[in-house]
Amino acid sequence: MDLTKLKPHIISESLHDKIFLFYGEAGTRKTTVAAEFEGSLIAAFEIGYKFIDGVKAQPVQSWSDFKQFLRELKRDEVKTMFKTVVLDTVTLAYSACMEYVLGQYGVTDAGDLGFGKGWRAVRKEFEKSILSIPQMGYGLVLIAHADEIEEKNNIRSKVDIDKRPAAIIKGLADFIFYVRKEYKENTDGALTTDNQTVFAYNQLVEIETKTRSRYFSPKFEFTHDNLKAEMKKAIEQQKKVEGIVTVQERDFSPHELEEEDFEQLRLDVVNLAKSLMETDAFQIVEQKIITIMGTDVRLSQASKIYEPQLKILQQELLDIKASL
Repeated sequence: MDLTKLKPHIISESLHDKIFLFYGEAGTRKTTVAAEFEGSLIAAFEIGYKFIDGVKAQPVQSWSDFKQFLRELKRDEVKTMFKTVVLDTVTLAYSACMEYVLGQYGVTDAGDLGFGKGWRAVRKEFEKSILSIPQMGYGLVLIAHADEIEEKNNIRSKVDIDKRPAAIIKGLADFIFYVRKEYKENTDGALTTDNQTVFAYNQLVEIETKTRSRYFSPKFEFTHDNLKAEMKKAIEQQKKVEGIVTVQERDFSPHELEEEDFEQLRLDVVNLAKSLMETDAFQIVEQKIITIMGTDVRLSQASKIYEPQLKILQQELLDIKASL
């Protein structure tokens, strides 16, 4: 680090280096629009892409799967293929994270650890993992459902997610768009799917939204092309009003956290092994540790050269836990 060599930040006109949160009811194009981002890759906790042609999606059934997904994202070959990661959905991802972390401590409720320790551990794991995606140079699109209340002609809506991950996600996002189906009336007054469309809301008091660009339209028809056009229009207006200079793509230098990742991996394995040693499977666990790590290495003192063995052991222990 040399702070004397820092250069002023220059705004890019690209979508893929920004962080979006799309939320709304089912069938509002959230996954479809996200899948159209350049070089998109979906981490699919929810299988919402069955009718999206050509999409590239990795089903994710557990937080262990997601951690493997994150390790894959670090590979140079993967970085050349993908530019944007789509997390579908945030709610299911957080639930998987909580189950994983609590499993490391051998409890089923975060409150069982006392003094907020469980909640802090879940938050740290979730925040660190999600934040690692933009830190690796990827754009990020987060998908969630909506908690809606309709009063007469007024719509009130917020992101349907627990307050703990919500604080992380909302702070991270550059843009939060609420998306909603709307209809136009035919000549006979009927409502049909033929004249149904979806709009994105961006700046309404009654609806939870966010924008880091004051020049974005408060409402537009929700398509990928329209989103690109709105971004371009907002940046052009910012150029005109504020006289800024922009670039087409951000020159990104990734902040790799390999050492910190290893420390977390070792801690995860140690905690998981401790919890399993208190079960009827303790003999199986002991044998797995000896077989994979040998007899001369303590888990808590394993150095980085044992990272491959720790990853294998972690998965083996998780399999044992799942079978209990």
